[in-house]
Amino acid sequence: MGERYIDQYEAYMLIKHEAETHELPASKEAYERASRIVAQLRPVNVAIMVQKTGRWIANDEYDGEVYYICSRCEAPWVTIDGTPQENGMKYCPHCGAKMEGETE
Repeated sequence: MGERYIDQYEAYMLIKHEAETHELPASKEAYERASRIVAQLRPVNVAIMVQKTGRWIANDEYDGEVYYICSRCEAPWVTIDGTPQENGMKYCPHCGAKMEGETE
């Protein structure tokens, strides 16, 4: 997904707007649950996050799919088609490390 960060307050406001716009019985409960989730998100220090670098490492197949591991946090990822680079994964979704270089 690339370099996209969200503002926590803006996320609250969008969730609240959706809950108020759609007058469904579950809207209030969904708003409260989504708000609690947003409140639990840790703030991201973008300057520090960009400094971490890693590389995708192709690993063995699992159920016919090649999976890739982040060299920084070792989180595994499976792509449906192509490599993480071909799918625009410039950062590890788990640790935020910037992926540099080709897949090993």
